[in-house]
Amino acid sequence: MNKSTKSILTIILSIFILSLSSTELTFAQQKSKGPNQGDVSSKPSGTNISKPKGKLFGKVIDASSNEAMQYVNVVILRAKDSSLVNGTITDEKGNFVLQSDLGNYLLRFSFIGYKEMYKPIKVSKKDIDLGIINLNLGAETLQGVEITAERSMMEYQLDKRVVNVDKNLVSSGGSATDVLENVPSVSVDQDGNVSLRGSGNVTVLVDGRPSELLGSDLQTVLEQIPSATIASVEVITNPSAKYNPEGMSGIINIVLKEKGNKGFNGSVSASTGVGINDEIKTNEKMNTDKSLFPQSSVSAQLNYSAKKYAIFFNGDIRYFESSSNGFNEKTMLSNNQTLLQNRYTDGDRLGRGFKIGGDWYINDKNTLSLSYNLRKGGNSPKGISKEYLFAS
Repeated sequence: MNKSTKSILTIILSIFILSLSSTELTFAQQKSKGPNQGDVSSKPSGTNISKPKGKLFGKVIDASSNEAMQYVNVVILRAKDSSLVNGTITDEKGNFVLQSDLGNYLLRFSFIGYKEMYKPIKVSKKDIDLGIINLNLGAETLQGVEITAERSMMEYQLDKRVVNVDKNLVSSGGSATDVLENVPSVSVDQDGNVSLRGSGNVTVLVDGRPSELLGSDLQTVLEQIPSATIASVEVITNPSAKYNPEGMSGIINIVLKEKGNKGFNGSVSASTGVGINDEIKTNEKMNTDKSLFPQSSVSAQLNYSAKKYAIFFNGDIRYFESSSNGFNEKTMLSNNQTLLQNRYTDGDRLGRGFKIGGDWYINDKNTLSLSYNLRKGGNSPKGISKEYLFAS
């Protein structure tokens, strides 16, 4: 082998060695970069890879009415710590749609006045149809709220003054008499006579009807009406023509509660006593003595009241003795004489009677009333007259 041939072989071998070294260096560099550190243009970065999500949907209705519920809160909570993941509200048709990462969760449904509902779910790649979700009313939910306020004790209307009766006006167990005694401008004396602004010329009505139609005298009627059955008392000082007000100072109308004074009620009363009268015994000393006379009475009353009619009966027996004295003095100027006259009358009286009747309530504005009254009485008076003549 000549010298030129050796030189050519040396050059070729050097080129081969350099080429092999370059290939090994390139392979080593690529290996040291790892699988994720290659050309960024050929592979996407790991931070841009999105996780797969699942979709949830369903409908919320009222369990009692089966109506769709709007604005219900639907919240996804993590199963391990109940932390919030996502949430939404239902639309006007009760529908909702939610998305979440894959995994196990707790779905919560809540609405004011309803019990909260929890539903465990597992979100997968597929859509999850939760179907119909029923919410139940809470046990503490009110059906409604009623606001009440106390009425004023005194109300002024166009033609009358209305006094509303309450527990502060009269004591428990009182009667209509006790109620009237507490009405301004109305007074009741010890005999049960009612007066308005000082005048006894007043008409007392019960539910718009004259008290005489109830079968008894006014005093008995008022004592028979418990105060607990009275709703209000109307005082009319200037009654209109419908009340036939000629000569009256006013009208008092006792308005009963709707169910007041229904059914049977009655009373029996008796009284006795003595009266005192002066008896003048005329003599020279003109003495005056006291005389006593007995008085007694017994009465009974029975009533039955229903929604459309009422029946009443009452009777009484009264006995009393009476006496009266009269004194007259005459002076005759012609003969200077004085004539004294003393008259004394004594007697007893017995009265008895009964009354029966009834009412038919045709409607709110019309009532038919019928009654029969019978009363008998007699007396046996006797009198003494004395005359004394004095000359001066």
